[in-house]
Amino acid sequence: MYKYSVFLLLAVAFFTTSCVKDKIIPAPEPIIKTYLHIAHTRTENNYEVDETVSKIDYSKFDIIWLGGDMEQLTSVDDSAMAVVDAVFDLENKNTL
Repeated sequence: MYKYSVFLLLAVAFFTTSCVKDKIIPAPEPIIKTYLHIAHTRTENNYEVDETVSKIDYSKFDIIWLGGDMEQLTSVDDSAMAVVDAVFDLENKNTL
C-alpha cells in the first residue's frame, strides 16, 4: 500500500507540474530577394550606357548581374570604365 501511495503521489506531482502552456513561436518573416540581370546596355548607334539604364535606382536590388557590352571598349578606355562604375557601382560586392 505504501508503494502504491508513493507512486500515485509522484504521478500526480509529475502531471501537475509538467503541464505548461505551449509557447507560440511566430513564423519568421519570409526573406525575399530582388535580383536584376542587365546586359548590352548600349546600342549600335550609341556606344555609351543607354540613358534609360543610367536612371535606374540599382540600390533597390539585392544583387545585380551585368553581362554583355556595357559600353564600347569598356575595359580598354578608363573614361568608359569610369562611366560604367558611376552607373553600376562596380565596387559594390553585390554587383557581379
